[in-house]
Parts: sequence; structure tokens; C-alpha cells
Amino acid sequence: MTLELVGQRVAPTTVSSRVTPWATAVPLAVVLALVDGFWVVAVRGAVGAFERNEGPFTSWLLQSVFTLPLFLLAVLGGLQAARWLRSRHTLLAPALLVAGTATLAGAVALIADAGWNLNVQLQHLGGNGGMGGMGGLCDTVCQGKRYDHTIALQVHGVEWGVLILLAANLITVGWLMALRGGRMGRTNDVVPARSRRHALQVLVAAGLLGAAAVHLAVLPAHLADWGAAGVFLVLAVLAQAGTAALLLWGGDQRVGAVAAPIAAIVVSAGPLLVWLWSRTVGLSFGPQAGTSERVGTADVSACVLELLVIVLALLLLSPRRAGAERPTSPAGLRFAVVAVLAVAALGVGTGAN
Repeated sequence: MTLELVGQRVAPTTVSSRVTPWATAVPLAVVLALVDGFWVVAVRGAVGAFERNEGPFTSWLLQSVFTLPLFLLAVLGGLQAARWLRSRHTLLAPALLVAGTATLAGAVALIADAGWNLNVQLQHLGGNGGMGGMGGLCDTVCQGKRYDHTIALQVHGVEWGVLILLAANLITVGWLMALRGGRMGRTNDVVPARSRRHALQVLVAAGLLGAAAVHLAVLPAHLADWGAAGVFLVLAVLAQAGTAALLLWGGDQRVGAVAAPIAAIVVSAGPLLVWLWSRTVGLSFGPQAGTSERVGTADVSACVLELLVIVLALLLLSPRRAGAERPTSPAGLRFAVVAVLAVAALGVGTGAN
């Protein structure tokens, strides 16, 4: 079924799913993230940026995983824009829009990477004993020229990199469409409208799985520091993943409608309270008893997700606020899930380093 973007009448109890489903958006975002991640790492090497702690292959994988939510948002946005335009060019318009939005996402990743590299290079040039010193042979004018040349090199790298990303994305999207016989996905089916309660359940489950993923990312470091902390994280991961499964597959049952939100609050509040205790006055036991621990990006991401889960689970416990019969937009739900995934990806990316 080709991309037909012309509107059609539907029953009041249904919602048109011309927004591309996950089965199309997720694989496309994964491929684009991998392709653009490769070119970001390649441009980094071409401009002579300092090598990271990990090798090029590992750096490429981390770059791709870290930016995957951004590309998923870009793919959904491009296909949504194609639906809004309702162009008669049903094959060309979505492909160009997806390639364009993916290039914007890749440009953001490229600029962020170039900014980090430039900051490191300028610090190295100005550091004592670094290249800037040159044994005392490089004066102020020489140093200024080195700064200017380093900045210009990174700027040119971004300029050429964006053009490369645009070409690579156009080729990738066209290639994927060719493999599917000129189809981007099933976008003109009609599906039943989802209730607000269902949307809340999906978001709570996504928040729980995101927090569990962050806990898994920091698990090796905690196991190395203190075995008991690692065991606590393992139990938290299992509890959060199990509660997410209960919400997705048993949250509409009479018992599950109450038990699942309560379980979500409990398994989120426990790690959150322990984290607050350890970061304020410090735990009263363990190898660092009485000492407050450092606040990191990964644990803040997990806390944000757990706070979100608690708030949404409380709404689920209130039938009036949950609006069980009120329909919700499939597109809005997808974008909300992507936002949750972005927070989780930030935590996983920083926690794994």
C-alpha cells in the first residue's frame, strides 16, 4: 500500500493512523542513526580531533545509540509533515521530508560533537606544555592564529559534514524505499481510537523501562564499588521491568487497573528515596557511610523518569483524571514516548561511559 496522504472520512470512534506506525518509523530511524553516526565519527577524524577513550567502532555505536531518539523524533516529524502537506507526490514528498528532518538531526549531533572537540583542542593549545607553548617560540600573534585556524577547521568540517549527511540520508531513504517497492509504510489504515487511560499506561511503562535501562547502564560500576548496591539495582531493574509488563498486558483487568499503578509508584519511589538519601546526607552504611555522593547525569535522568512514573501512576488511580473514555491522539502518544526515550538514552549514554 503506497503512501496515500489524501484525507478520508472515518467514524467518530476511530482515528486515522496515517501517521506512520512504529514498525516503519523505528527501523528507519535506526538505519539513519547508524549512517549519520558513521559520518559524524568520520568528520571528527578528518578534522584531526582528539581520539576519545573508546575506539572508532565503539565510538560510532555509542554515537548512534545516543542519538537514536533524536532520529526517531525526526522520522516521525518528517512523516507527520508529509501527511499535513497532503501532497499528490505520495512517494517523493515523504522521502524528501524524512531525509531533510534526519539531516537536521544529524546536523545537531555533528555541531554538538564539533563543539566538544573544539573546546578540548583550544584547551590543549592554551595549556602549559601543550602545543600552544611550542617551547616558548609561539608568541601571542602565533597563538591567535592557531586558535583561528582550529576554529575555522571545525567550521569547515561542519559545513562539509552537513552536505555529506544530506547526500547520505537521501541515498539511504531512497534505497530503503526501493527495497520496499516504493513504499514508506502503511499510513492510511484506520485503527480504533485509544483512551487516555491506555496512553497513560503506555507512558508509565515507557518510564519504568527507561529507568530500568539507566540502572542497567550504571550496574557494572556499582557492582565494582559495592556488591550490595549492585544487588539493589538488579532487584530494581527486575521490579520495574515486571511492573511495566503488568501495565501493558494486565493494566486493563479489574485487579491490574489498581495494582499496576500502585506497583509502579512503589518500585519508582524506592530507588528515588535511596538516591535522595545518598546525595544529601549520605547513607548511614556501606563503604561511604555518612558521605554524600556526587550527582551525575545518569542518576538525574533515572530520577526524572521515576518522578514522571509516580505522577502518571497517580493519575491512573483517579478514574476522573485518567479520562478512561476520552480518546487521545496516536501522534501525541508517540511523540511523548520518544521524549521519554530521549531522557532514558541520555542516562544510558552517560551511565555507560
